[in-house]
Amino acid sequence: MSRPATLLSFPTAVDSDWPLQNLSVTMDAGAADGASIDPASGVFSWTPTDAQALGTYPISVHVSDDGIPPMSATATYTIHVLESSATLILVDFQPPSAIPST
Repeated sequence: MSRPATLLSFPTAVDSDWPLQNLSVTMDAGAADGASIDPASGVFSWTPTDAQALGTYPISVHVSDDGIPPMSATATYTIHVLESSATLILVDFQPPSAIPST
């Protein structure tokens, strides 16, 4: 993404178990200074600072349900922050796979 801009992303998680469970979304602490994610909706938001320009930031997003046993999945996004004169957004996504929580 180019500076200055705000990146909004909407990671998607679906729980096909019955009965339906509640999903909670988190990200690794310290992934990118100033980044946030809404635990209920999963909306990711980040406005990089000038100091974060020309950097690469891996963001790991975790989703878990409240089922028994609880299931979870993780996806990692790589965000490349470019100079303010650039107009390109690059996001690499690796699909998650659900695994039982331990």
